[in-house]
Amino acid sequence: DVDQVPFTVWVVTAQDIQRNGFVTLGDVLRAAPGVRVSQPGNALEGETFLLRGLPGNRYMKVLINDVPIKPTAAPGMPIGAQLPIRQAERIEVVYGPATAIYGDGACAGVVNIVLKENERPIFTQADLSFGNFGYNSLDLMLGGKLFQDKNIFRFSLYGSSTVRESTDYFYDE
Repeated sequence: DVDQVPFTVWVVTAQDIQRNGFVTLGDVLRAAPGVRVSQPGNALEGETFLLRGLPGNRYMKVLINDVPIKPTAAPGMPIGAQLPIRQAERIEVVYGPATAIYGDGACAGVVNIVLKENERPIFTQADLSFGNFGYNSLDLMLGGKLFQDKNIFRFSLYGSSTVRESTDYFYDE
């Protein structure tokens, strides 16, 4: 339970993601209190973000269903459009050092993308978006489970493609 955790936790639900039009993890982190996201970032890490004064790409652990998605030896983590946030049930942002619970690399905090559970043997989920200025996005997930009882093997494959032909912003005064 969130009220039993000794950290500050900010949770974004699937309804929040859809209502606010979040496309990338950077969009979600921009809305999180106390997180600063730079765009476009740099060539090595893509969009970069700061959390409590530490660069989150290096000192924050990113998980999908409680499984780390970056090896500990890698120096940084890009947070572009490759992460499956449109298929997320919720995204949990844990503020503060959590290395005792989540292991090495969680000095600034943790982002856990919790995907929707599905009980079908094999399933696909897709999200297709079109927008102004040549914006096209496709998120695809293929998953399922094999075997039964205690010997269940679950698998998920993700794919994402986002194209923005024009990134000019126009303001109407």
